[in-house]
Amino acid sequence: MSLLDVKDLAVRFKLEDHTVEAVRGVSFSVDTGETLAVVDESGSGKSVSARAIMKLLPRTAEIAPETQITFQGARIEGFSEKRMLEVRGARIGMIFQEPMTSLNPIYRIGSQIAEGLILHQRMTKKQALARALDLLKEVRIPDPEARLEQYPHQLSGGQRQRVMIAMAIANEPELLLADEPTTALDVTVQAEILKLIRGLQDRYHMGVILITHDLTIVEKVSDRVAVMRLGEVVETGTTRALFARPQHPYTQKLIASEPSGEPDVVTSKDTVLDVDRLRVVYHLRWGGMLTRQRRELIAVDDVGLEIRKGETLGVVGESGSGKSTLGKAILRLVHNDGGRVAWQGQDLQQLDKQAMRKFRTRLQVVFQDPFSSLNPRLSVRQVIEEGLIVNGLGGSGCERDARVRRGLEEVGLDSNALNRFPHEFSGGQRQRIAIARALVLDPEFLLLDEPTSALDLSVQAQVIDLLRALQRNHGLTYLFISHDLKVVRALCHRVMVMKDGQIVEEGTVDEVLSHPKTDYTSKLVTAAFEVIA
Repeated sequence: MSLLDVKDLAVRFKLEDHTVEAVRGVSFSVDTGETLAVVDESGSGKSVSARAIMKLLPRTAEIAPETQITFQGARIEGFSEKRMLEVRGARIGMIFQEPMTSLNPIYRIGSQIAEGLILHQRMTKKQALARALDLLKEVRIPDPEARLEQYPHQLSGGQRQRVMIAMAIANEPELLLADEPTTALDVTVQAEILKLIRGLQDRYHMGVILITHDLTIVEKVSDRVAVMRLGEVVETGTTRALFARPQHPYTQKLIASEPSGEPDVVTSKDTVLDVDRLRVVYHLRWGGMLTRQRRELIAVDDVGLEIRKGETLGVVGESGSGKSTLGKAILRLVHNDGGRVAWQGQDLQQLDKQAMRKFRTRLQVVFQDPFSSLNPRLSVRQVIEEGLIVNGLGGSGCERDARVRRGLEEVGLDSNALNRFPHEFSGGQRQRIAIARALVLDPEFLLLDEPTSALDLSVQAQVIDLLRALQRNHGLTYLFISHDLKVVRALCHRVMVMKDGQIVEEGTVDEVLSHPKTDYTSKLVTAAFEVIA
């Protein structure tokens, strides 16, 4: 008997004017101790399938009556919410794709991990917090004692994802649903997390359903693979057989997809962005009234850089190395504790908020986590149009509507998405909406903070081609923050490697990735381009 057996899963979303068939007739199973990988393009139903198993679908969703979901011999698709509360977190754990939508922003990290332990294992708060600390150490979060007392917004994207993993494995579940568990993590931590999940799987004979678009991970860690497209399973088989002899054309396309090509040659010698000795310091506090502890965390430590017009500068490093903080500090989205940031000779540090506003359309950003940066109460039309209205761009309503539609088309989304809301899209689709929102303002500079991390391989290639075309046609300048060195190689002219807030190596992409000079860079390159150990 399988640990989990799903038969004829069908999920429909009832919208105001029509019904969307998100999943149709999907069947799969996973045994104890087995890893089943579910792969497909974003928006084709793999995350919906996982949420259907956990009964975590929104109210607009409807599971078809013919669906059967059997877990350890019990039919759970008809369980009441009370009975599902006994299953979720204790017997079936889930790692969600976007941690900021799952972590409560008003509670400390330690309390959120401890909550499930207190509920399911009847631990005292002291015992649960001690176990929470052990879990943070297991998932290799730096300064775990301090992190217990911090809030989600104070952690990097990769660190928040590791907190989600700690919460999912806290009660040693029999089945783990991992929805893109390594998407927000750098390549070295990806390998560590996958080893951790596999170690727990071996120790507790845990079944794992791994939802991912990273075929390198699929090939290395899964036993069987189910390939989904447009809400249906088009091919299943053992991992070895499927990669050796893919049968379906879509599977063949996925396996053949990988970031490729190189950026156009930069002809301009004009420096548009000049950063000198930029410094950002965070003051961390934790402990109670009598045990209060404080320390300074130097997130960006006297960093300098120059970018020429039409150039793409890549910034790489492990999560928590200061990449995203550097980007936000350049655009004055976080407080800077020193240094100079100049755009075309204008020192941005000397400008007040009002004076800085005129630069906001010229200097745009695409954030790592699209769900936290898209207003859930606004439709896609309103999300993209908002910047045009605020900045007085686009002229009449008809002209703005045309720009919004053109922006959606440029990122590969149909205009019928205009009246839908962010929660109705997959992670990859939300990322494309975020890119369209930035592009519609016709910026000169784009800060791209992990813009392809949530996208499957085939869509990654489309976005890379799109960014190249926009750069070629409009002379755009990019600061590209990423942990995916394959994408960096395909898109960037130069690359800087960050560690502990400092630049440890920089040069052309070929120099740094083909001939790394530091052990740290060598470790990143090995993890990115060689098979996961």
